[in-house]
Amino acid sequence: DLSIPRPCPEKWARCMKSRQPHSHEKNWILALQCQSYVKQVKGVQFLRKYIEPNRIVIIKADMMTLNNEGLQFRDQTWTIISRAQTKPNAAVVRVCEQMFLDREASEIATSRPEDIDYAQNVVLKNLNWKLREHTTHLQDQLIEETQNFGMVPAA
Repeated sequence: DLSIPRPCPEKWARCMKSRQPHSHEKNWILALQCQSYVKQVKGVQFLRKYIEPNRIVIIKADMMTLNNEGLQFRDQTWTIISRAQTKPNAAVVRVCEQMFLDREASEIATSRPEDIDYAQNVVLKNLNWKLREHTTHLQDQLIEETQNFGMVPAA
């Protein structure tokens, strides 16, 4: 069930009503612990699951804003779980994730160069680590779900 929140002490989320089947939308706030202070990142996430005969595809998109700096980030993730071609009782999970500073949407023109450097060097690394943790958890849940649907028997 994609609507069950994962416990994360650094993240608070409020789920919104999804408009599409197999979809999940939420607003969230993440506290990033930096060396001597905490940065607050606000975001919105859209998650959608597509079920096909031989695979399940999950599309996830996040838009994140660092309030004080006026910088906006985007994260896009595609997760594909498909039957293994060589083993009928196995599955292959492929993940592609992109994360970047959205220069078009950010207030880059009014941001100080050191804020932009900071965001690229520190915030992106921290965000990437946190989002990777969540993606790994999602992969685990999806593998379990494929077992429940009979695509892959439990080990």
